[in-house]
Amino acid sequence: MEAEVRTLRGQGAVLSPTLPEASEATARAAAGNCATALARTLETYRSSSLDTRYPTRTQLEEPDACAGLRVEWTALEAQSYAFRVQSAQGQELARQSGP
Repeated sequence: MEAEVRTLRGQGAVLSPTLPEASEATARAAAGNCATALARTLETYRSSSLDTRYPTRTQLEEPDACAGLRVEWTALEAQSYAFRVQSAQGQELARQSGP
C-alpha cells in the first residue's frame, strides 16, 4: 500500500505542471466559442437587415458565450467587421473578421 501511495504522489507531481496548460486551453476554447457566437450574431443580423449591413456597436448584444471575456473591436462597419477576444488580463485568445 505504501508503494501505491508513493506512486500516486509521484503522479501528482507529474500532473501539476499541466494545470496551467489546461487552464490556458480552457480559456482559448472559451474565447473561440465567443468569437464563433459573435460572428454568428453579426451574420444573423446582416442577413435579416433590409440593407444587408452589420449592426452598430449600440445595436449589438454580445452573446452569453462572451461573458467574462473582453471583445476589442478593430473594425465594425456596415459591410465588414474585425475583433479580438481577450482575457481579463488583455491576452489575445481569438480573433475573427468578415467577410
